[in-house]
Amino acid sequence: MRLLERVDAWLFAAEDARRLAAMRIGLCLLLALRLATTDYAHVAQQQASLFRPAPLSYMRLFTHMPSHEVAIALQAVAIVATLLAAAGLVFRLALSLAIACSLLLNGILDSTGRVIVGDALLTLCLLVLLASGTGFAPTTNCWVTPCAGTVCVGCASAP
Repeated sequence: MRLLERVDAWLFAAEDARRLAAMRIGLCLLLALRLATTDYAHVAQQQASLFRPAPLSYMRLFTHMPSHEVAIALQAVAIVATLLAAAGLVFRLALSLAIACSLLLNGILDSTGRVIVGDALLTLCLLVLLASGTGFAPTTNCWVTPCAGTVCVGCASAP
């Protein structure tokens, strides 16, 4: 029982919220980099005969490849949302939108026969980050409007 208590204390020890903020910033910037360096619009321009989603893919909901304009719009929205999430501004909404756009954009690549497995780990890490208490980590809100004599929830240690 002593070992179990030590493991529990190690796993759930109080940490400095700046570490969580560093993880949020690093993972979001990595997603933004991945989104900015991939040419989704080129893939979306391919002919309809090349659209072959995998048998168990969410891309089966579409009858054809999204247009060039849709791919560019999704990519731009995803990059902006990811940068907002990295800054900690409207984190849950921004990261949810970025992940949804990223899944659609990677689905476009998957539908042409190029299976994207490298982004799976990043997406799973971001989903865990989204479900965690990341809203308590320091954000740019703490620098824009500092707390005057009160305890700032954004600057306090994560629960």
